[in-house]
Amino acid sequence: MVWILVILLALPIGLVLGLYFAWVASILWGWFITPVFGIEVTILQLYGIMLVVSLLRPTYNSIAKEKPENQIAYYMLSPLLTLGVGYIVKFWLM
Repeated sequence: MVWILVILLALPIGLVLGLYFAWVASILWGWFITPVFGIEVTILQLYGIMLVVSLLRPTYNSIAKEKPENQIAYYMLSPLLTLGVGYIVKFWLM
């Protein structure tokens, strides 16, 4: 019974985090890929691309050994840090 509740809680959290990562990826895509290749994608298309890539890459994750609060901080701050570095690179290159 408990595992059903875990699954019911994990699905919406995973969906929200996936869309958050896709939103960050869409901004980076618009900054770096669209100007060079002219390919525009939506957030949902990037979400699908990220799902396919996640199936193809190794699944080892060292963050899984951390405490839950560290995992939440990692998953919330990692995309923002990536976006910040991308912002710096975008304006340094442009």
